[in-house]
Amino acid sequence: MYNIIQKERVMATPKFSNLPLAGRTRTFDNGEARKRVKKWAAPSADDPDKIDEEKYSKAFFWYDSSAGAKDDDGDKLPDNVGDYKLIFADVIDGTLTAIPKAIFQAAAVMQGARGGVNIPDSDRDAVKEHIEMYYDKMSKEFDDDSIVVPWEKANSAHGEIEYRSYQTSTEIQEEGRSKGIASVFEQETRLFGDFYEVIDPTAFDNVLDGDTRVLFNHNPDKILGRTKSGTASIYKSDAGLGYEWDPPDTSYGRDLQVSLKRGDVDQSSFTFTIKREKWENRADGTILRTVLEVGEMFDVSPVTFPAYQGTSVSARSQQEFQAEKQKLINKKDDTRSESTPTSLEHIQRSINLKRKQIEIIQ
Repeated sequence: MYNIIQKERVMATPKFSNLPLAGRTRTFDNGEARKRVKKWAAPSADDPDKIDEEKYSKAFFWYDSSAGAKDDDGDKLPDNVGDYKLIFADVIDGTLTAIPKAIFQAAAVMQGARGGVNIPDSDRDAVKEHIEMYYDKMSKEFDDDSIVVPWEKANSAHGEIEYRSYQTSTEIQEEGRSKGIASVFEQETRLFGDFYEVIDPTAFDNVLDGDTRVLFNHNPDKILGRTKSGTASIYKSDAGLGYEWDPPDTSYGRDLQVSLKRGDVDQSSFTFTIKREKWENRADGTILRTVLEVGEMFDVSPVTFPAYQGTSVSARSQQEFQAEKQKLINKKDDTRSESTPTSLEHIQRSINLKRKQIEIIQ
């Protein structure tokens, strides 16, 4: 048990301290970082178990005030350093420093990764705001506007972000440049249930000249190339939406080249939003959506596995789609009224509301 020196009432969401940033590729070990932060926050080396809470709290995004011991009034007693959660900083050369990888991890946990974290609704917005401040800082210092908190991406101006994955050729060319196919045009694909999709050849025309990253597994820490810097390109080909990149001389860049040569990585995925689409309610009872125009394309990626969350999301989406369709069939049989919304209109509204990350594996 550590004796924390409390200088003011414990706050569930520590204040933004604008810590300096470490390099983007610096590794992070949660347990070792905690040890170093505890030592750094101790006022005296002679009494390392006495922790200055004001200093210690700067390394965390959240303090769990529901845990640990409480006083007679039910207020949290600051006697357990383990009640601080979502650590994002480490001590480097005597200075408390924010670690980009740890910030990315904290944001992912807020979105449910690694089992998520049970933060009360009263604290959640403040924790997100704290994380957003460091994302903004990273975006500016690294000159990378793709560094955006995941919950903002999910509410993009052109709709919710979707993932598509294709098992197509991903290969290394003779000159060392790598390439893949991110999307296939005019090829009807079943997403789930009776819901099918096809991508129009002109759908990407307005994003071809944009600033797109090539990442490995959609991980912003593993950037392979960028169109703006000339180390990557995206283009239309007879096969579909192609992309190429110059492999970086980094450990993950070299490792990926080996995996490509071995055939261990042979799928591509891209993240995008839809700006214009066309719906068709077909005679066989299926629904076809044609993607006419992509609103934004955030990245293209060679991937180990297709879009994260995989089949569990696809199965759930399929159940919801089928349930909605059955409701419409039952309603049509019961009413036979002209005032009943058409199945296409109703299903389209339902799908738009419930659109989730769905994978396509061909």
